[in-house]
Amino acid sequence: MKKTILIIAALVLILTRPVLAQDAAGAASAFTSPLTLLYTIIVLIVLILFFQTLVIRRLTGLIREQQYRIETGKEMPSGATAAEGARSMQDDFFTRIFKVLTRSNRAGKEKDVMLEHNYDGIRELDNIMPPWLQLILYGTIIFAVVYIFVYHVYDIGKLPKEEYVAELQKAQLMKEARLKLVGASVDETTVTQLTDEKTMAAGKTIFIARCSPCHGQKAEGGVGPNLTDDYWLHGGTVNEIFKTVKYGVPAKGMVPWQGVLKPDEMQTVVSFVMSLHGSNPPNAKAPQGVLFNPQATTATDTTQAKIDTTQKKSI
Repeated sequence: MKKTILIIAALVLILTRPVLAQDAAGAASAFTSPLTLLYTIIVLIVLILFFQTLVIRRLTGLIREQQYRIETGKEMPSGATAAEGARSMQDDFFTRIFKVLTRSNRAGKEKDVMLEHNYDGIRELDNIMPPWLQLILYGTIIFAVVYIFVYHVYDIGKLPKEEYVAELQKAQLMKEARLKLVGASVDETTVTQLTDEKTMAAGKTIFIARCSPCHGQKAEGGVGPNLTDDYWLHGGTVNEIFKTVKYGVPAKGMVPWQGVLKPDEMQTVVSFVMSLHGSNPPNAKAPQGVLFNPQATTATDTTQAKIDTTQKKSI
């Protein structure tokens, strides 16, 4: 019996070793980590199997006692003189544990706790609340007190809302790291329009420094065309604008920026330029190029609108 206890104790220690190995600084995060949850579930399963074994052994003993009572009309003797295979349950460790947790009455003692209630021949017993159920009740009370002090008094652990915010921040950092890794792979086929505030701020900085001398501080146009209207000389999709920025239009005076700006920087400034659409800045230059309709597969030439297109747009 002692050997069985040692095996169970060793198994529980092995299963809980990753949790016990966590230092005090990482205790809060370790408590909610998937690995800790997994080991907690395993320990609970082991304990459930352990108590199921107790129940099975106890039920087996009760069946043997009942069979002995039916066959002999006597109570089963407690001692080594009992019939083979039906030894006394009083000396059994598992049975003692079971009795402590349940305080069950032995078979034949029902009359001591029997009530007057009678439902179609079914009599009600006045059994006490099982100790295991009392332990659950006391455990929930203790857990509630510990929870209040840990999460609301001393702020040792993180509340669900705080964990959610922390996870969002972690996801944002992972996103930024991923964007840095894939930034070099951005080209005219994979570029996408970004709309977050950080990108807009960075795009504006690049635009003022690199593009405003030709296109104006507000993209209203100057030497280069107006970038805020619906007309484009080389296409108005994010892919086409990126391609124009990357390779430039040397014949019309626009230099290729691929040797100056990184791919992610070009994506940033293109996203900023696209955000200026419809801003109608003062002193805007007359439209040039082809009317761009995002909903259509083809664009309408501005000559149909009787607009002068002699000046070429460089973006």
